[in-house]
Amino acid sequence: MWFPVGEPGFRLPSSVDRLAERALGRRRIEFHELDPWHLKRDLALCWELYNAAWADNLGFVPVSYEEWLYMTKDGWLVVRSDCSFIATVDGVPAAFALAFPDYNEALYANRGGNAIPVGIARMLWHKSRARHFRTMALGVAPAFRSRGVLALFMRECVRRAKVVGCVGLEGSWLLEDNIHIVQPMRAMGARDRMRWRLYERPIVAV
Repeated sequence: MWFPVGEPGFRLPSSVDRLAERALGRRRIEFHELDPWHLKRDLALCWELYNAAWADNLGFVPVSYEEWLYMTKDGWLVVRSDCSFIATVDGVPAAFALAFPDYNEALYANRGGNAIPVGIARMLWHKSRARHFRTMALGVAPAFRSRGVLALFMRECVRRAKVVGCVGLEGSWLLEDNIHIVQPMRAMGARDRMRWRLYERPIVAV
């Protein structure tokens, strides 16, 4: 799903602000950017939240801690720390977001495919100026999926995206039957940008 944050006139519905402020008034909610000096600690929190948030999704297999560290080892190099954070509610980790620029913009700038002599320079120039962002991983623990907490979390995501000049925020893959996330996201102004289908068929021996 897609938030067109750079589109003229785009803003989250007023109901989001109302729910977010209500949540702030009832609970102590804080946002912490990932700390490169305590990266292992923060990634461990993200791992726990990821497995908890995705547990009920179709076909989900829990990720082991070792696998998570391997997956995020290189991903950390491209993550935007100012758009990646952990949210706590009354001191308890409740949600997280890991976001990075859409580097397809850099590849598109060199769609001729020639790396030499100017292709690499062109891609590096556009890489640092990517204006569309994607979430590599995002999750809200089931115990904190109240409308107010989710509204506050998404408001913070959009606010940070606007601060860094992002014009489009991609929510990555969301299962369409995950109504606890999809319906609120649509209500907050997210749009379906791409739709992927998985098909299966039996393999018949010839």
